This record gives sequence, structure tokens and C-alpha cells, in this order.
Amino acid sequence: MAKEVQLSKQKQWARDNYKGMAPLIFPSFTPDFKDMDEEGIRIDVQNSIKHGFVSAMSFPVGNNAETHKKFIDVLCDEAKGKNILAGDIIGEKSEADDLAHIAHCEKNGCTHLLITPDRNSIGRSEDELYE
Repeated sequence: MAKEVQLSKQKQWARDNYKGMAPLIFPSFTPDFKDMDEEGIRIDVQNSIKHGFVSAMSFPVGNNAETHKKFIDVLCDEAKGKNILAGDIIGEKSEADDLAHIAHCEKNGCTHLLITPDRNSIGRSEDELYE
């Protein structure tokens, strides 16, 4: 019989709460691309709930730091108090930027994060990435 392993608080939370599929929610913009389409983002979250997804995961493609924050604000606000978790994908330009974004996500009710390497590193050599 396998020995029971004590899970960290975070892993136990994931085991208890994160069961099912999670769609990626892409940012919606107004027709002139000057602002985010908040209603469109809210509809995406509502449809995720309707289809039984466990989480709505932001996919901040095409966003700068400010629009990324606004995107997660709208997504978390729409998910708040409903039967869905709100997640975000982060990988800012620096550790300080990542930590600031994590604090922003936590303040707005984001339940989980997928942390990626610096997206600006795409196209660099293997040696540069290693350093």
C-alpha cells in the first residue's frame, strides 16, 4: 500500500476545488480597439458557467500591464460569488512586476495563477535563456 503524503495547503486546495475543465478567456476589445469590451468579457465568463467549466482563465494576449489588470478586474468581478473560479496567466517583464501583478490578482479575488517565463524571452538563444 502506498504511503500517504502530506500535501501542501495549496495542493490540497487544488485537489479539493479544481476539478474539471477551464477555458481560456481572451480579451475582448471595442470595435475601435481603444478600450476593453467589458460586457464581452462578462459574457465569456457567464458562458463558461453555463457550460459547467470549473474556472475561467484569463489569457492576456495583446494586453499591456494596465489593460491586463483591467482584464483580470472584470473577469474576477464577474466570477465573484458564482460557481466558477477565476484564474490568470502571468509572466511579466521582471520579478517585481510579477509580484505586483500577483498582489493585484489576489486583491481582486483571483483564485489561482499559471506563471510562465518572461514572454519577452521568445526568440532568444538557449544560452541567453539559461542565464
